[in-house]
Amino acid sequence: DPHWYTFNIADSGIVVGVGLLLFLQWGEERKQKRATCEH
Repeated sequence: DPHWYTFNIADSGIVVGVGLLLFLQWGEERKQKRATCEH
């Protein structure tokens, strides 16, 4: 069924997008922690 196929593509896209956002947020937190440690 094409409907389920498109739903799976959109679902995986959302998962990838959320994962990227969490990864970027984690990277920013690491940068800030590193900056505070240096000072």
